[in-house]
Amino acid sequence: MTTALQLTTSDIPALPPDDIATLYAQWTKLKPIMQQLEKRLKIIIEEDGICGDYTITERDGNRTITDIPAAFALLSSYGLLQEDFLSCCTIKVAALEKAFVESECSDPPVKGEKKSAKELFSEFMAPVIESGKPVRSVVKAPATPFDTEAIEI
Repeated sequence: MTTALQLTTSDIPALPPDDIATLYAQWTKLKPIMQQLEKRLKIIIEEDGICGDYTITERDGNRTITDIPAAFALLSSYGLLQEDFLSCCTIKVAALEKAFVESECSDPPVKGEKKSAKELFSEFMAPVIESGKPVRSVVKAPATPFDTEAIEI
């Protein structure tokens, strides 16, 4: 460990762009280390009950419906309407597309068959599928090609 950096979140807007880029590059290197540190911290707490000022709290896990038709049957017997039930449901489009493609393709799939099935799925499901906002990610910019006029020989 070489340098301690004292920086608060309120300092960030005033940082020059080069400093932001440098700190971000350092964060990307630190992130996996911090994940391993957290795993180790959890192990110590599991064994000893505490590590420094840290302990573990627990909350209920997420609940999921494992049998959708059975859930509807149970709830409809209490008067829940199908439209109300369906308004609570979400579908994973990628999983639905995969299931459709697998049902449309031979086993093993013939070359180009999966692509055709995906295109068919996209075409006929277009009226009921809405795309969300594009996901933007920070990535390293491609290297700038050499500027031949700036090279002195």
